[in-house]
Amino acid sequence: MKKLNLVIDLEGIGKDDKRTPQEVAITIIENIMLNYGEQQKPTGLSEVERRLFYKITDVFAVARKDKLESVDLDDDWLNFIRKCFRVNLMPNKVLQKVERLIELAAGGDKG
Repeated sequence: MKKLNLVIDLEGIGKDDKRTPQEVAITIIENIMLNYGEQQKPTGLSEVERRLFYKITDVFAVARKDKLESVDLDDDWLNFIRKCFRVNLMPNKVLQKVERLIELAAGGDKG
């Protein structure tokens, strides 16, 4: 089990954005997982990856509802999220902050 912190610094995000730091981090991770699946054409996510996606998003749904600042993820769930971040992405500062949270949860920091 790994603890994934969901709180990011929202500095640099539009001031009209009313989402919590956790909501922003969760949304980014979910979108990256969906982007990964989209890039796996023509097949999309494998059955195993699809099941991981559902389990992870179920945990995130509880985190959203309860406004949790962190979640516990199985090692293979966190490894799947890390794998999803390895696809072609346009870099930005917010994405960088979320990637750092994931690397810290995995036990490393790629900085």
